[in-house]
Amino acid sequence: EDEAFRNADALPCPYPPELLIRLLEKSSALRPCVDAMVTNVNGFGHRWVPTIDLKSSDADTMLAASILAERLQDGDEDPADPTPEEIAERRKQVMRGIQIEELRMKSFIAACSKDGFAKLRKRVWQDFEITGNAYIEVLRNAATGRITQLVYVPATTMRLRARDQTFVSVVWRVKESGAVRYAEVERQERFRPFVQRVLGYQAFFREFGDPRPMDKNTGVSYPVGAKLPRNFKAATEIIHLSEESSRSSYGIPRWVGATFEVLGLRAA
Repeated sequence: EDEAFRNADALPCPYPPELLIRLLEKSSALRPCVDAMVTNVNGFGHRWVPTIDLKSSDADTMLAASILAERLQDGDEDPADPTPEEIAERRKQVMRGIQIEELRMKSFIAACSKDGFAKLRKRVWQDFEITGNAYIEVLRNAATGRITQLVYVPATTMRLRARDQTFVSVVWRVKESGAVRYAEVERQERFRPFVQRVLGYQAFFREFGDPRPMDKNTGVSYPVGAKLPRNFKAATEIIHLSEESSRSSYGIPRWVGATFEVLGLRAA
């Protein structure tokens, strides 16, 4: 299996994920720790918290500050303080935006995973705690480009490939400092491809946000707008979560320093 990954130009893992999973299965000390982290971080659901709580006593002050921030972003070096009428109008706009965004997110969360969003998060976080890496496949609507589904991908089946040397122009939506609106910012990014092997089947993935079409069978990326081969099979995107390390592109589990204790307890 390792040789097959090397043939696919995958980067070697500092700690093989399969070995780390086996250590968890054999350790009476590690399992409770991982289960506690999974439950406490992802097992209690979620709630929606707006950027500006319109029910708070300082909501109008925050709304006024957001208006001032936007005027500064627009180039006004000495912006005038917003009037009460402007603050009241902004309150209506923010309230409407909160309602629409919450409805959209609730609809997405309810349908994004066949096993439910909470179970998806717990499975992903278990891999993160055990191996230092976790992977989520992102599926989009072909017509609109909107994200429609999130799929758990076992960390033992995934490997990273080297980042592309080619910079790609990408437009990101970035929240303006102090404001409630977003701006579109063009940036140059280098993306990383991924490869997966399951029972001898191999597939390639592109990094989340990479606009270039990639063939899932060959791992070849094509420029945006380029003519694609007749047998082209589009690769989906991968979100990679990792416990970052300065010595590896992969994440390293936080408990790896206690490996000898884990092995020693099992031997005893």
